[in-house]
Amino acid sequence: FWDHRPLWNQARLYVFGHALLEKSFAPLPGITGKCLHITTPTLPGPADPIPAWLDQRIAQTWRDGTITTPAALFPLPLLGVPGFDPANDTASYYDNTSVFRPPRGG
Repeated sequence: FWDHRPLWNQARLYVFGHALLEKSFAPLPGITGKCLHITTPTLPGPADPIPAWLDQRIAQTWRDGTITTPAALFPLPLLGVPGFDPANDTASYYDNTSVFRPPRGG
């Protein structure tokens, strides 16, 4: 999250599911969602509505068999996403290894 922080300007995060939305009102440090990474040639602006192609791309991912189990989705600690928590604007925020763990197999 810290070393590649500027790359978040080239990403959009769409949160699905009521549990994550509810937990974000009183987040605990370890609040983690499952992430499906989808690339696109054009990036919606931060204030743009959810793009129409998103539903189709998600459905296609399931139809293609790219994702077959929840374990195949990448765990994303939401409080680490730049801007989600104002406290994450310093590198030391990410020193909590119980929340920000090295990638699997790494």
